[in-house]
Amino acid sequence: MLDAAYFSVITLTTIGYGDMYPTTQFAKLFTMGYVLIGVGLVFYIFTSLTRHFFEDEKKDILRIEQEIIELESLLKKKNLQQHD
Repeated sequence: MLDAAYFSVITLTTIGYGDMYPTTQFAKLFTMGYVLIGVGLVFYIFTSLTRHFFEDEKKDILRIEQEIIELESLLKKKNLQQHD
């Protein structure tokens, strides 16, 4: 079981040390499908997590930008009142 987990991690991380590899035709076909699906799944999870974290950052940036706009508006009003 440890060998299977090791092979899976080495294959899906695209390291591929070469110490373990499929030897039969069926195993080669299975590994090709496993890699295509597995690597795609790993990248999907990675991009989903990245998007999740950046969405929070984006919300913070938009909130700060809105606060800056409001402060600029208040400063303009105050400056106009002082010049009158």
